[in-house]
Amino acid sequence: MIVTRVIFSIKPVMNEEFLQVVRNTTQAVPQLKGCKYFGFYRDLEKPHTYFFSEEWETEADFNAFHKSTEFKELSKVFDMLNGKPSATYFSGEYMKPPEL
Repeated sequence: MIVTRVIFSIKPVMNEEFLQVVRNTTQAVPQLKGCKYFGFYRDLEKPHTYFFSEEWETEADFNAFHKSTEFKELSKVFDMLNGKPSATYFSGEYMKPPEL
């Protein structure tokens, strides 16, 4: 499993355009092969700061997403960024809770 975490800020004047692109694009992402989770969040204290969280079944699924039409559409927001995003990538597996 591949898990990603990306935190970034948007130029304040681009906020509404950013939200429109993200809302129009991210609804399709969870339907892509291997997508286990795709979350989009806004910082409560910094209204132009956002967080994407993704989980993919395999690295191949993750890489396929980066070649997809949905990612190309989402890439439009790169010009709206206010600085460099902070991205972290993890590999792992789900752990079963202990039996009681």
